[in-house]
Amino acid sequence: MGPRVLSSCLKAAGFGTRKIFLQIEQEKGDIPPGRFLYEDDILKQVASLCDGALFVGVSLMTNYFDRVVQLCNYLREKVGVPILVGGIHAALMPKECAEFADYVCVGEGEGAIVDFAKALSKGEDPGKLPNLCHLENGELIKNPPRSPIANLDDIPYPDYSLDDDYILLDGKLQKMDLALLERLMSTAAPGKKTAQEKPYYITMMTRGCRYACTYCCNRTLLRLYGGRAFVRRRSTENVIDELKWVREHLPFVGLIVLTDDSFFDTDEREVKEFCEAYKAHIGLPFFSLGTPFGINDKKLEMMVDAGMIYLQMGIQTGSERIRKMYKRPFSNDEIISIAESLSNYVPRILPPRYDIIIDNPMETDADVLDTIRLLLKFRRPYVIQYFCLTLFPGTELGDKAVEAGIITDWKEQVYRKQLFHKKRTYLNFVLGLFNTGMPRFVMRLLISKPALLIFNRPYFGKILRMLVKD
Repeated sequence: MGPRVLSSCLKAAGFGTRKIFLQIEQEKGDIPPGRFLYEDDILKQVASLCDGALFVGVSLMTNYFDRVVQLCNYLREKVGVPILVGGIHAALMPKECAEFADYVCVGEGEGAIVDFAKALSKGEDPGKLPNLCHLENGELIKNPPRSPIANLDDIPYPDYSLDDDYILLDGKLQKMDLALLERLMSTAAPGKKTAQEKPYYITMMTRGCRYACTYCCNRTLLRLYGGRAFVRRRSTENVIDELKWVREHLPFVGLIVLTDDSFFDTDEREVKEFCEAYKAHIGLPFFSLGTPFGINDKKLEMMVDAGMIYLQMGIQTGSERIRKMYKRPFSNDEIISIAESLSNYVPRILPPRYDIIIDNPMETDADVLDTIRLLLKFRRPYVIQYFCLTLFPGTELGDKAVEAGIITDWKEQVYRKQLFHKKRTYLNFVLGLFNTGMPRFVMRLLISKPALLIFNRPYFGKILRMLVKD
């Protein structure tokens, strides 16, 4: 979504764009050095498409670091135009990114990328532009940030014109068209099976988060902007107009996905305004993310009535100790109350999905057992989605892990870590049973003292490795 928005910004300023999406196959296990890099033939195809460009922009997330370094180094050598790197890893680690890119964009890029393009087109030095960083004699020159975009309605909609889009599929870059876009929008959808595999369109109504969970990059962004809360919300009219465009130009879309961190974190009046407009003008089923912040029965009723069929909510842990470590300001009782409210809407909505963080090296078995006991209190049906904790650089929890000696090599331990590669432990095995329909009395037996004494041992993981292959 991000590159498409930046493309729209550049086009609005009079520049042409070419978008290249280098998607990768799903990987299992952590990434050893030198593996899962782009084949030389792919790099040649990318360089050919970048030939003659004013500049090349690359968006970087931490877990794709090796590929982006390889790509940028290749393009700097073969294409010879300025390389601008942005994305969340650029905000977290600007100096590191400046070692393989000519310029690094830190913070919101919509205005910065247009200023960058204008400077280059005029033959001017972009090195002093706000939001940009670069190296001079090994030192990072970091310009002050632009102010956060106050009115999100000023941002153009994502560019789905497909006039010059390419995507990596089956070992080669293919020209994008509507048929291929429909195919891609029908795969790997959030809640794919439960959403009936409808082609889906992702959008956001808000930007930013007023909370500062210690594992999250939002804390770094808060520091970037002086610690000020920077949650902003698009107008209902603006979002509805975007979705009207989708209905007209992407008629195969059958599901809307709202990926906001803070959609529910507003007053009931705004939720009501959105729901009434959505029901009147869009009418497609939709999927929403959410946190326990701001969810209540009135908002849920309005959302379900408007067409929400699926809600994914971040819980992260059932341990009060770990919740304090994460700085998540709510209790197990509050979580149970919200989960009970969601259960009341089944089968009007599909079974809710709850996110849990596992494999935190700073939690104990007692903390994991607290999470299991919390989940046992939820009324079925529901689905659990597990995320292996990644201690990202620049986050408060990442800094604590360095101080504790847990992280000693960012590239090996974090950049090449896969989010869904959970450790083979007994308690992770028990957590995985929540998605199998295992009877509760069996689950309680599995966490009883005798069962833990027998099975919660290192040899259990070795047995699993013999029985289950990647």
